Amino acid sequence: MTEIDIAKLRELHEAATPPPWKADTQVRGDCVLWGPNGQFLANAQAEPHWLPAADGGTRQVLFDVDRRDLELVEAMRNALPALLDAARERDALRAEVDRLREHSTWLNAVGYRIATALGDGAASVVVEASEEGMVALADRLIRERDAYRKAKAENDERFQLAAAQARGERDALRSDLAHARLELKVAVIAAKQASDLAERVVAERDALRAKLGLVSQERDEAWEIARHMQFAAAKLIPDPAAVIDRAGQPAPTDPSGVTP
Repeated sequence: MTEIDIAKLRELHEAATPPPWKADTQVRGDCVLWGPNGQFLANAQAEPHWLPAADGGTRQVLFDVDRRDLELVEAMRNALPALLDAARERDALRAEVDRLREHSTWLNAVGYRIATALGDGAASVVVEASEEGMVALADRLIRERDAYRKAKAENDERFQLAAAQARGERDALRSDLAHARLELKVAVIAAKQASDLAERVVAERDALRAKLGLVSQERDEAWEIARHMQFAAAKLIPDPAAVIDRAGQPAPTDPSGVTP
């Protein structure tokens, strides 16, 4: 069987006048081949034609084409695009079949490993290499997958609820921390003010003590002067009790209450 060069046929198809072609064989001895929109392609007549010869002269050629051959040319040309598409689809299907065969071999090997890991007699199902066994194993895996997905969805939902609660508690703690920081700032300011006030009070107290010390010192000096004056007066006046000063007041006495 002759191998068909699909690529060459497609190249010729794309280079030639596109279909549809029409073979006109109504006139006896005259066959005309028409292209799309009445485009003239060829005329095969059963009459002699004079054509240029290789030696510079002319030669007589007789075109004698069977009507059925020309109709076959028409049919083949018009069917060629579909045939080329079918050939391409066939090649694609062949490639897909080869891929599926390789995949089936790989799937059997993987299925056996999975079934061996699953245990419970699943490996024997794959060893039989029956379609029913593989379907049963696939159904089992699908059920386990669905159960896992369901459990995962429930866990995700619980996680989302827990995460939302945790975020709420976090926000509450952040708010409490912000209030605590504000209160701490106020307390620090108040403490600073109290410390400043205490420092001012201590400074004023020390100043008052210093003034009180000066006053006490001045008082003691005054009493000392008065005592000396009383002693001096006692020497000059024998009875000090009878002495009245110019303002009508009695004479000063000693701080101890004894008149000198």
